[in-house]
Amino acid sequence: MKKEILIVVGVYAREKNEPTSAAFASGLTNLMTADANVTVTYIDNIQIVIDNDSFELYDAATGRPFSDFDLITMHGRLRTHREIAYAVSRYCQYRDIPHFNDYSVYYPGSKVGQAVAFLEAGVRIPKTLYALDGDRLLALAEKELEAPFILKHINGTKGKSNYLVDYRVLVTPTRELVFERRGGADTHLNNTSQGAAAALAPAAVPPQVIAQARAVAKALGLTLGGVDVMRHLDTGEFYFIEINSQPQLFTGALLDEKNVFAHQLILDLLA
Repeated sequence: MKKEILIVVGVYAREKNEPTSAAFASGLTNLMTADANVTVTYIDNIQIVIDNDSFELYDAATGRPFSDFDLITMHGRLRTHREIAYAVSRYCQYRDIPHFNDYSVYYPGSKVGQAVAFLEAGVRIPKTLYALDGDRLLALAEKELEAPFILKHINGTKGKSNYLVDYRVLVTPTRELVFERRGGADTHLNNTSQGAAAALAPAAVPPQVIAQARAVAKALGLTLGGVDVMRHLDTGEFYFIEINSQPQLFTGALLDEKNVFAHQLILDLLA
């Protein structure tokens, strides 16, 4: 039986005749005709689903999961699409699928990159979907999710187009600062940059969740990380939403507490 090879071309489907990538795709297809079935897909066809203990990529053009393939390779403008290059490489590692090349060094720090990092760290996360193409993403959401769900705008920062996070855990290798953030009566935005209230909550997040937050920060090379977690109202389990490499220290709420925290971090590093 022939093997199955997938080529992920780092251009949009409408650019499939881009000379360099087209030459690679046709060359590899012709080379392997007698040995393997070669499928070519494009960067905007990819749909990503990351859930607890589950990681799958789909070719929306054919509906096939990437797990169908015996070998996956990428070629083209991959630096432009770091999220996809990183996710495909980590997916191949997760699924133990041979691949070339490995673009794990392209970790983008984006929400999809963080979801992969959380999955690999073994922490609980909400089901997370990603696609470059808006129509592909909406189609995936209709298939995979039930309302209500959270929609994160690609340019959403500091609470803009970003909703419903309960706790912020600031972590360093040896210290943590936990506070709760809640929006007012007229909004569900609870980022302090958007006017929400914040209060210290040292006992609100269990020690094991803080330890997990610290482990994720360490895995990502962060001396300081701001981890957002949300408690499931029915089960009480904590879900990791995102980790920020540059959390607010000298703006926003609880400035006195954050100043003490930041001061001690610098003293620890200088010791």
